[in-house]
Amino acid sequence: MAPKHEFVTCPACGTKIPVPDPETGQTAAVARDDQTQTQWMAGPDRDMNWYQACQWIKTLTPSDWRMPTVDELESLDIGRCPGLDTSGWWIWSGEPDGPLSAMGLDVTLGHVYSGGRELDSGGRVFAVRCTGRKGGR
Repeated sequence: MAPKHEFVTCPACGTKIPVPDPETGQTAAVARDDQTQTQWMAGPDRDMNWYQACQWIKTLTPSDWRMPTVDELESLDIGRCPGLDTSGWWIWSGEPDGPLSAMGLDVTLGHVYSGGRELDSGGRVFAVRCTGRKGGR
């Protein structure tokens, strides 16, 4: 079971912002997957469409965070990465699927599907970046 973490709520937009862990300095939403040598960060736990997900990724620093590929989403074991809890049922990938759709993972069924980029019901975003080495930061 993933540990519970504290959040504060942004007064301007209502986004839940994780409070840094006093021991590690990392926020609860950052998880390291040593098996795939990646770091993952959960986005705001609120409905968002693909365009909003892309905008959120652009706000992250350092700038090497990106939306995951379909392959990365399929190989992601959320249970292995504490801090990636979400109340949504859909995680967007960075891969478009035609002019109006993008690929994503249905976390309830574990299948990859294509969805309209403007749909936001249950849509969430995770950011990923490569650490390039086991135990990387």
